[in-house]
Amino acid sequence: MSEDLIITDDELNTLLNNLDLKFIAQKLKIENVDKSIITLLKIVKNLQQENKQLKRDKNIMQNYLQLIIDIGYDYDGYNDVENLKALIDELCKYALYGIKLDDKLIISSSCEKYYNILGEEILGGKENE
Repeated sequence: MSEDLIITDDELNTLLNNLDLKFIAQKLKIENVDKSIITLLKIVKNLQQENKQLKRDKNIMQNYLQLIIDIGYDYDGYNDVENLKALIDELCKYALYGIKLDDKLIISSSCEKYYNILGEEILGGKENE
C-alpha cells in the first residue's frame, strides 16, 4: 500500500534550503547555476500557490455540497408542491455556486457582518437578493 507523500510548506522550504543545488549542478555539469536555482524556486513557489488555490477551491465545493445536504435533509415545512419547487430551486442555486467555486455569495450574517461559504467575512457585504 503506497501512501501519498505530503510535505508542508515549512518542510519544503527546509528541504530546499538544505539542498546543495550548486554541488548537484556541478556534478551534472549544469551551467549558470544561480539562474537555474532561481528558476526552480519560482516554479516551486508557483506550484505552492496553485496547490493553495486548489485546496481553497476544494473547500468551497465541499462546503456547498454540505450546505445542499443540510438543506435537503431538513426540509420540514416543504410539504406542498410550491414549497418543494422552491426547495429544488434553492438546492440548484447552491449547486451552481459550488460549480462556479463562488466565495462572494453571502451565506450567513451576524451583527451586520456578512460571511461567505468558507466563513470568511465579506467586507462591505449586503444581504443577497
